[in-house]
Amino acid sequence: MKKKRLRRFEVSSTKFYIVLLCLKHIMDDSDLFGVLYIIDSSHKLESRKRIQKMVCIGKYNPQIRYPFSFTYTKYLYGPYSFDLKETLTKLISLGIIEENFKDNGYTYSLTAQGELLLTTLKSKVDASDIEKLKLLIKEYPTNKYLPALVADSKTFFH
Repeated sequence: MKKKRLRRFEVSSTKFYIVLLCLKHIMDDSDLFGVLYIIDSSHKLESRKRIQKMVCIGKYNPQIRYPFSFTYTKYLYGPYSFDLKETLTKLISLGIIEENFKDNGYTYSLTAQGELLLTTLKSKVDASDIEKLKLLIKEYPTNKYLPALVADSKTFFH
């Protein structure tokens, strides 16, 4: 029995590093860490709009200025990043993020593989950038009233 458990661990460990290599070609470490950190801080992030607005505020708020490389454009509910949407879709398909439809909305959470990736990336990200994300979560908790987030994202996005 111990050999079977060890074998499963090796397979999952190998799979994890293959996923990590695939992600290197999709985005840089700071983008990936930032998105995973925001989702992890809420344990279950509600709404596609919320993650869009949190990342936008993190990028454009002059007090935070996290180095996200996602490009934003004006859209129906304020700033929107097609790059971020594509990234989230890829993270879901790779098993890093779990997306569930519940009560007429989507929720996002990290899988066990996503939590392991977040821990791995933490050592590769500058401490000052981690502090910026902590400030973002403090100023804009993930349970903040969504229309207020939309209004603030429009304020910071020019």
